[in-house]
Parts: sequence; structure tokens; C-alpha cells
Amino acid sequence: MIHTGDSIDDIDKIADFIQREAPHYTDRELVKEYIKLHFQYKTAFVMKDGDDVIAICRWNLNGDTADILDLYIDKKYRGKRIIQQMLERGKWLFPEVKYISFVREKKYPSKDRSFIEIDKILKRS
Repeated sequence: MIHTGDSIDDIDKIADFIQREAPHYTDRELVKEYIKLHFQYKTAFVMKDGDDVIAICRWNLNGDTADILDLYIDKKYRGKRIIQQMLERGKWLFPEVKYISFVREKKYPSKDRSFIEIDKILKRS
């Protein structure tokens, strides 16, 4: 199930997940504020399996592009179309968005920002 800010009851679980997946986020209260703000604008998706947070994506809107700030998926759930589900939901909420941009910092630390058409990603799946 994808949450887009309808409920922030799980904000502590979300913060735990982010800090586990991205230990560079050291200020827990700041992480919670980021998530609350993005929930307010519906620019964060949280996916859960039961009560467990399994993925989160946070972005900023920039015209027809969604700039991905964070995307974390629990290792056990990778390869299960989670990104595609989040993109489908984002496209439904923000039909004007045609592209995503992102930087793969862990794999390619010096790489520039990449831009991909959302429809191309969705057609591949």
C-alpha cells in the first residue's frame, strides 16, 4: 500500500526506516519534519507491507519534472515494481509531470543528474 500523506501516524516508523537506509540523516526530528512537509504537498510516497515501512520516495516538483531527492527500498523488496507503482501514483496525482531527474550517488558519485521520461520507465515494466 502506498501512502501519500493521508496519514502521518507512522512518522516514527518512517523516520526509523530512513535512518536505517540512509544513516547520513542523523537528525531524527529534521527527518520527521522533511516527511511531514512532503506529505503536506503530496510529494512523498511511503510503501508499507502490513505495519512495516518497505520504501519511501521524496521529490520536489520543477515544472514538468519531478526531482527525486530520496528513494529507499528495503533490500527484500527490490525488483518488485515498487518504483513503477510510485511513478504510476505520482503520474496520477501530478499529470503535468513527464520526467524524473535523479543522481545515483552511491553507485556513481561523480555522475551528473539523469533525466528519464516517466512513460518510458512504465512501458519497460
